[in-house]
Amino acid sequence: MPAEISQETDKLTILPWHQQLISQILKLKNQDKLPHAILIELKTKVDSSKLGHYLVQSLLCQSTQGLPCGHCTNCRLVLSNNYPDFTYTTLIEDDKTHKMSKLIKVEQIRRLIHQISLTDNQGHGKFSLIYPAEKMNLAAANSLLKTFEEPPKDSTLILLSHNPGKLPITIRSRCHHWHLSNPNPDEAMQWLLSK
Repeated sequence: MPAEISQETDKLTILPWHQQLISQILKLKNQDKLPHAILIELKTKVDSSKLGHYLVQSLLCQSTQGLPCGHCTNCRLVLSNNYPDFTYTTLIEDDKTHKMSKLIKVEQIRRLIHQISLTDNQGHGKFSLIYPAEKMNLAAANSLLKTFEEPPKDSTLILLSHNPGKLPITIRSRCHHWHLSNPNPDEAMQWLLSK
């Protein structure tokens, strides 16, 4: 799994300035208003797969603390990338060239669509994470469109993107859009000094 795991707490950790976004999304979930499609615009070029996994873990955690506990069954399954109702789609190694692909291909999105259309295995909803979403080729984005128009029951698609302008407008217009800004210099310095 691409996310960092703290050995002391055995759970994903995120940066403090991400917590407000996580809290807003959790509030919607607790009010049964979680949108079927979420687009999070990242203002950094740093690998943000950890943020996506943390968000999914937060949404599935069985504790009532608002933060993932890292110890319940759902947290452990997300941490090990084995939660049956969670699909993570990202850039993968090309079988022919053995190099990292530069695009998310239609076959990967078809697999995601198949997974999200299956019956909810655990009873907590189905979640799919696409990162970096702007790397979907046109065929992949187009194949995802029907799922946006007719989302399966209790399913949530989460797209993380450094450049959402590269996504087709038909995808962007069907997502609940959040912007995740970088911290101000004081906040970043305080965090660095605490490490």
